[in-house]
Amino acid sequence: MSSDKFEIVIPGPEEDAVINAAIADDPDTFELSDEWFTGAKLSHEAVPHVLEQYRRSRGKQKEPAKTAIHIRLDADVVTWFKNHAPGQRGYQTRINQALREYIARQNNRTGQ
Repeated sequence: MSSDKFEIVIPGPEEDAVINAAIADDPDTFELSDEWFTGAKLSHEAVPHVLEQYRRSRGKQKEPAKTAIHIRLDADVVTWFKNHAPGQRGYQTRINQALREYIARQNNRTGQ
């Protein structure tokens, strides 16, 4: 079987009985009844602030300003940039800035 395909395995009656017994023994689970679904709310009703935050998040760029590439860097280089980024976020932006500064210095040196 290739890595991009998967197989759905439906449990047989014995395995299904074991699964259902484990569910019944778990105090944190319960079967959802029609009554439960009647009282359920859609996400925009239950947590509108979460939906609003999601809608405000940056989506796919209409015209990408950056090009996605695959690049191999030494582990210590990646570690350094990650360690100098708040919460290890934005390290790719910092690598981009470092490369941009290098290009500017090279252009100044050669008069371009």
